[in-house]
Amino acid sequence: MNPSPFALKMGIEYLFMAVVGGIATVPGAFVGAGVVKLLEDQLKELLPRLLGSNGNFEIIVLGVVLVLMLKYAPKGL
Repeated sequence: MNPSPFALKMGIEYLFMAVVGGIATVPGAFVGAGVVKLLEDQLKELLPRLLGSNGNFEIIVLGVVLVLMLKYAPKGL
């Protein structure tokens, strides 16, 4: 076993998927995973164009969205 797939970034991403989809239902988990991956892919393309540099700004944006989801939609979408 190699622990690299379970790094901190991936653990946070899995947590974010559970928060977005809700942890009560299996379809919610799939919806959360789909929304998070689509949002992450779009942010990877959009943020460098807006900010003009290459960096991991999507992690910052996803962190802010995670906090907002926990505050305003604690049961998920």
